[in-house]
Amino acid sequence: MAFDTKTCIITRHLGHKSEMNNQPGQWQMLTKDKSQCWVCDKWLYALVFYSPHRAMEHNNEDALKLVKAMKKQGIRMEHGERPTVYGSFTNWASQEMMKLSDFIYSLDEKPDILEMLQDQGKIRTSAENVSELNQREMKIYNQAVAKYDYDLFSYKWDLLICKHLRYKKPAIINLLPEDYAAARDLYILPCFTPPGKQQMLFSHQN
Repeated sequence: MAFDTKTCIITRHLGHKSEMNNQPGQWQMLTKDKSQCWVCDKWLYALVFYSPHRAMEHNNEDALKLVKAMKKQGIRMEHGERPTVYGSFTNWASQEMMKLSDFIYSLDEKPDILEMLQDQGKIRTSAENVSELNQREMKIYNQAVAKYDYDLFSYKWDLLICKHLRYKKPAIINLLPEDYAAARDLYILPCFTPPGKQQMLFSHQN
């Protein structure tokens, strides 16, 4: 009995939790529709950024051409609360981005602020979670959380990211100096991209 044969590559990413955001799983089968092997072809580790404040910059002639080309191929762009990326490195499949703060917390775990305040005697030790705090304690807790977030983004958060990444020199895509002032509003997509120039589109309901 004869069987149909198909050439494919079985691959997976190990130890890259942050890059698995919204991915179907570690294992992937690459066929003729997506034949690149990220190891063999020396794909680069990249951090793709998106700033809602600069969203209008992407409404240019080149972007409109890409949108028309995608429509002809039957690719429908999604518009969600979080921005999504479509690119040649994703085979034009949508990849949802994450808040920069969430990405940082995934690398450097956020401290247990409730436990910290209890150790300092500012909140009752009998409170097992935030929902059990009274009005006064909730105000103290919210102030501590806000201070932590402020300190995080006042510090060189880009250095903090590079400190905890497995790849110490990631390719930085679509991040401009003026974006640092609005870092709390930034979104990020950690991913692997093939070497060379990449085309990409950002979609966001805002």
